[in-house]
Amino acid sequence: MSRIAACLLTLLSLAPAFAVDDSDLIRRQSDQRQARAMAQQLVSSVLDMQLRQLEENGLVDLPVYADIRAMRGNLAALVDREMAVVVQRLVEAQGATGAERDAKFVEARRAIREVVIRLSVERQALMRRLKAAEIAEQARRLLEMQITSREAAVGLAALPENRRAEAALRTIEDQRDVKGVFGRLLETLVDVKTWDGDIATAASEGLRMLKDAGTEGRLDEAQKALAAATFDEAVTHQDAVIEALKKLLAIVERTQDAASDRGELIETVRRLKEEQQTLHDDIQENGLSEPPKPETVEAQQKIAQTLDELTDRLRGDVAALPLREQAATAAKAATEALFTADEARTLAEQQRAVDRLAALEGVLSRSQETRSDRSAAELADAARELEATREELKQAVAKHNEAARLGAAKPQEASDAEKAAAEIATKLRDDQELPATVSSRIADAAEAAQVASKTLAAATGDDAAKRQAASEVAEAGRAFQRAQAAVEEALADTKRAEAAVRIGELARAAEALERAAAAERELGVQAATAAKAEGLSAERVAEMKRVQDDVTGVAAKAAEGVKAAAPDVAATLAKAADAAKRTDFALTQAASAPGEASKNSAGEAAEAARETATELTNAAASLRSRIGEAATQLADLAGEQLQPVAAAQQAVQAAAEASDNPQQASDAAAKAAEASAQAEVGATSAAQAAQQAAQGKGMPQDVNDALDRAAISLAAREQRLQQDQQLAKQLGQLASRQQSAANAIAEARQSLDGASPDPAAMSDSQKQAAKSLHNATRQFSAAQRATGQGAAKVSGQQQIANVPIREALQTAERLPVPQLPGEPASEPSEVAEAAPDTTEGPPPDAANQNSDTAGSDAKPGDASQQAASSGAQGQNAAGATSSPNGAAQATGLGTGLVPAAPDETARMMAGPEAQAALAAMEAAGESMEDIAASDTGDAPPEGQPGEGQDGDQQAAKSDATQAGSPADSDSQTADAVGRDAAIGSSSAANAGWFAKLPPDVRAAIRASSSQPAPKGYEGRLRRYFESVDQ
Repeated sequence: MSRIAACLLTLLSLAPAFAVDDSDLIRRQSDQRQARAMAQQLVSSVLDMQLRQLEENGLVDLPVYADIRAMRGNLAALVDREMAVVVQRLVEAQGATGAERDAKFVEARRAIREVVIRLSVERQALMRRLKAAEIAEQARRLLEMQITSREAAVGLAALPENRRAEAALRTIEDQRDVKGVFGRLLETLVDVKTWDGDIATAASEGLRMLKDAGTEGRLDEAQKALAAATFDEAVTHQDAVIEALKKLLAIVERTQDAASDRGELIETVRRLKEEQQTLHDDIQENGLSEPPKPETVEAQQKIAQTLDELTDRLRGDVAALPLREQAATAAKAATEALFTADEARTLAEQQRAVDRLAALEGVLSRSQETRSDRSAAELADAARELEATREELKQAVAKHNEAARLGAAKPQEASDAEKAAAEIATKLRDDQELPATVSSRIADAAEAAQVASKTLAAATGDDAAKRQAASEVAEAGRAFQRAQAAVEEALADTKRAEAAVRIGELARAAEALERAAAAERELGVQAATAAKAEGLSAERVAEMKRVQDDVTGVAAKAAEGVKAAAPDVAATLAKAADAAKRTDFALTQAASAPGEASKNSAGEAAEAARETATELTNAAASLRSRIGEAATQLADLAGEQLQPVAAAQQAVQAAAEASDNPQQASDAAAKAAEASAQAEVGATSAAQAAQQAAQGKGMPQDVNDALDRAAISLAAREQRLQQDQQLAKQLGQLASRQQSAANAIAEARQSLDGASPDPAAMSDSQKQAAKSLHNATRQFSAAQRATGQGAAKVSGQQQIANVPIREALQTAERLPVPQLPGEPASEPSEVAEAAPDTTEGPPPDAANQNSDTAGSDAKPGDASQQAASSGAQGQNAAGATSSPNGAAQATGLGTGLVPAAPDETARMMAGPEAQAALAAMEAAGESMEDIAASDTGDAPPEGQPGEGQDGDQQAAKSDATQAGSPADSDSQTADAVGRDAAIGSSSAANAGWFAKLPPDVRAAIRASSSQPAPKGYEGRLRRYFESVDQ
């Protein structure tokens, strides 16, 4: 990537003030084409190969996979659009003359600069990750060196006198090496502290922690104690250094996305624990054969081997390493006992291994310091807290400005003012729970103000002291400016996250209500049928009341969950609750007089159930309307947040144009820093560095380098905001499409009511309705999934944290899937085995899954896209429960922003008769796609992919809008979430042969269709068939 940027930078070497001749233009066209070809090669070979390797090894959940995939999309867009524009402008310049030629070249030069900045944005993202890895490695190496030196110091006192002096000398030299490496680590942290992002926050926190711990002084004291042969004192200082370095390593590892790795580590330990428990239980139940079964021994050996492999991943974790060692020792002892057929010892060692693994899992889970997902209401509260923080920080800045104004003229008064600024900032950080970046920047400002206050107090007549005080006051001002920028950036991000999470919550609440409405409609049909036949039995009434209770529970919880975002919907749900009470009352009356006497009550229950279902459907539609409004708010919010970024970019550009004049450059850089403080903290730091370089009579290149960093930070910020704005627009369109699909499902359901299961006996309108149903169900489920993906992409969250909505989803999971006409009932025990229950909370590492599904740029059907999509569903695996009449089902909704089984929801909305008609047509070979092109409902028009978007935006749009029209749903959306899943959950479940399968088999297919394949499964399967074909 650096070579591409260097090639492009040669195109900027010609100043626009000079005339441009043909040879210059031809050479620059050649350079541009070379750069474009290099970028294309980077995308098609290097990045694609890396993605493929990660996919084939089942590593799509790693943060680096998401980084490479996003970079691939961004660079592909750069090649296709911006770099092509540069070539076109140069060609136009070659054909022009005079002033027009110069103007065209200036346009090309400006476009080249934009391309270089975009490339630098991608490079910067990688540099941050590499720098985090470098700091972590430095800290690990330093920690190991200090531990080694400490161990040597501990043993010095026990050595004979004739050997002690030589060993002490070696230990002193080792300790001196530790001090040298520590100095280089400090230099790295001081440099990185001026960057932006999580790595800068970690560097700032690390430096502050090392200072508070007095680590540098401890190193000096350890060296002095070793030289004085007071070894116990040296070990005490070394222990303090080791403890501080462990804390530093923990801080840096969080920045390295260690949370994601820690989630994988926890999952590995949990799997080992379960495997060990299974082996133990099998031997305990069946006894230990002589000789033991080879597969048992092999499995036990594998557990011990895997535990050994965890050593490197747990390096530096003093709490976890001993537990790993104890578990490994027990696993190896169990293996030895197996070889000797010692059953008692085998069981004891296996149980010990299980206990140690459970303890290790607990330690890792407690140390997994990942931020919990928050509800929209909690994010709104956080935004208000940040707004209050902004106002209080202004008070601290006002005090600092007072100190700067008083300065050397009244140093004591200035010192008091700076001290007051420090106190306000310290209290602000201690009293509020703030984002890590904000808290760190405010702490830096408080510390800088304290130092400035002390130097001002000491500045009494000495010119050098006054200059030092002025320097410290200026640094405090820069620290406060960075703190303000951090608050503005965090506030903007929190507001966008709140809107996105609100969209996700409303979408999931609407899905739960659609399921409740479907179950209520089916209950009404059953009650109406009983009213016309022999009435209801007591057993049947009890089953129906259980369903009614769950429907009522879903409505109540959904109303509670959306009352803040959609109070009018809560009122609609109150009407549904009233109708549900009448249904329940009628069923209670039927239970008191079952059989023939219950017919009237059954009729009343049917009527009330239909009314309840209608109100629930209306509530779901209203929620989708609110989604559209929230999406518009999100788009407007992103647009507003782009304005200060644009202003800062203009200020940085102005500073760059003045870089040759130190005074003008200093003033312009100061204005750029002030403008950037309203948009992005990294640009603020870079602009401040440019100002310092200009004031220090540095080279113009130093000023330009700093301003380039500011431009890169602002470009990255702009890219993120533009992406969120585009996603917001697509989310609004998806809400409209989904409602159109819901309306089409309802119309098809009514048209197919009472339709013959024989396609030959269907009317043309019924066949058309069946085809419309096919397309509408696919459009509905694709829109539901894409909405969740978009909300997750913008917010950076994965789980629904709104407790009432979570509970509504969990209750809706229990609702029965309506049976196709003529389906036999299965026993509840059969159903329970079909798939696991998922009503429990999310797994510990759920927050690390599906980090970028909405932004995926994989092609339809690619293993990468299948794996990425399945990652979202791993946390939302479908569950199977039994319906009141024992029908098999797979109704897992999950509690993530991305739904687990929206296709199942769509089928429930269609109802059993409509689904039976559709299955019959498919079994008869009828095409379901011939009306897809025209059956678009009220979907809004689409722009051409890629217009005005970067690569990641295109990728997001690809996922978010593949649900756009039913015509695309087969070829795009279904593939985007895994073709195997689409086959299992849509085509198969609707086919005629599927209806003839035993209920437990149908349940298993439905359950498995909404769950992901194991990691790397697709890749291994593909490689297997490739080897067979050879």
